[in-house]
Amino acid sequence: MSNNNAQRLAEIREQMKALKKEESRIVEEFKELGEGVYEDGEFLVNVTSESRQTLDSKRLEAILGDLSEYKNKTNYMKVSVKEACVKKVS
Repeated sequence: MSNNNAQRLAEIREQMKALKKEESRIVEEFKELGEGVYEDGEFLVNVTSESRQTLDSKRLEAILGDLSEYKNKTNYMKVSVKEACVKKVS
């Protein structure tokens, strides 16, 4: 194994870090638009608010009773991008 591989790996990691930062910036721009479907060139961007709970409440409540005062709820916005389908009519 050569030093060139280590150097290349370090470069790739730096590029990935920069790309991840750029991705986060762009996602934040879409989140700021709020919920909805947006057309951006040939792409559709869907921004939705979602939440999740990461505890199996039913199982715990079956054992311990009401746990509502101990539940935490996480709210977040989801951004998905899909290439727009353009159907050609003949």
